[in-house]
Amino acid sequence: MIIKVRPALCHQRWYTSNARNAIGCLLFTLFTGLAAAATDAKQGATPEFAFWYEDWRSDTWAKLQPANTIIGVPPAALADIHSHGGRALRYVTFYQARFGSDFLHDEADLDNVGFHTKQGFLGSAFGGKDNYVLCSNSIELSRRVMLYVDRTIHHDGYDGIFIDNAYQPPASDEVCDAKHSHTTNGSKGGPAYVNLLDQIYIWMRKDAPAATIMVNAGNPVAADALNNGRSSLWDVTDYVLWESYAFSSHIGMAHDRIEATVRQSESTASSSHASKVLALAYPRNYEEAIFSFAIAQLFGFQYAANLGENDVGTAREGGHFGIFLRELPPQLGPPKSELQQIAGANILQRHFEAGDVMVNLDSRPWSFRTSRRGTLYSRSGASHTEQNMQIEIPPKSAAVTVFD
Repeated sequence: MIIKVRPALCHQRWYTSNARNAIGCLLFTLFTGLAAAATDAKQGATPEFAFWYEDWRSDTWAKLQPANTIIGVPPAALADIHSHGGRALRYVTFYQARFGSDFLHDEADLDNVGFHTKQGFLGSAFGGKDNYVLCSNSIELSRRVMLYVDRTIHHDGYDGIFIDNAYQPPASDEVCDAKHSHTTNGSKGGPAYVNLLDQIYIWMRKDAPAATIMVNAGNPVAADALNNGRSSLWDVTDYVLWESYAFSSHIGMAHDRIEATVRQSESTASSSHASKVLALAYPRNYEEAIFSFAIAQLFGFQYAANLGENDVGTAREGGHFGIFLRELPPQLGPPKSELQQIAGANILQRHFEAGDVMVNLDSRPWSFRTSRRGTLYSRSGASHTEQNMQIEIPPKSAAVTVFD
């Protein structure tokens, strides 16, 4: 632990040659140093993430526990979050913008930062009125982005940024032909986007080393595809968000993505990028929450669930399906085994320092015996278990045992 001294402030005090001021300076130095050390200790805690895209209220922090890093909150939430020793990441997108925003002022401003092709200025792949793709290769956009990031961290007081909407086709595969100045002539939108994020990443490591940058790639395959020939998206961010992990924000048939998620998780978990994955699931109930949580644990990914609670009990889509973090198991510690599949069954298991995880992907129930006493988390909730107790896991569900 290094306690940082602020020499300029002490220098002013020492000029008085007064013993009282000298003692005051020493106490001031110790106080500020200890305060900085306490802040460093909080920032050094293992991050537990939660998204919150709704109004921040006096009870929101308590609802989101045990999360300590909250993503998407408004500036008004910062004081409350920081008072609890938490951290906050600001939501932003550098892919698209509407008129009157930080990155696109009006229609005429498209000449400076819009992505132009022979079809004209490209509209966002996500649609929306006056919603345009930003040219990731624009020198002017780069200037605005860097000013925004600096203001977000050093003036507004955020602890990092969450960058949504990674660059999408067709812009990612085309070259902007607008007349504005470009950072790299002839660069396609995708590689230029990685260059832009690299610029932010380098700035953060130098000017705000404690800050966090997270990018929503959608999934690991998309993160691999976004590269500039030297670096991919993985290399220019602290975390890559895997959105709709196991369960999407849609309802109906499009909600369940378990099979594709498990298949893709197998390859990602064996890559060097696994520790950067944050799996964001959209469970509509606790049963889906514990299931998606367990799958993420099996593959070594950090986990978050939903964007809020406004759509609980409704038929609305969007991922505001409720808060489940408090009901999920605590952190299980480092793994004590590799991911294992039970012979003759589609059952996955893994042992951790503080517990065991079993996921039944089969169409039949599966029974096992607990290795130690503890608390069992399953679709039925949490219950106490003894050592060697027989537990049945229904199809398409999970069991997580946290040891006493």
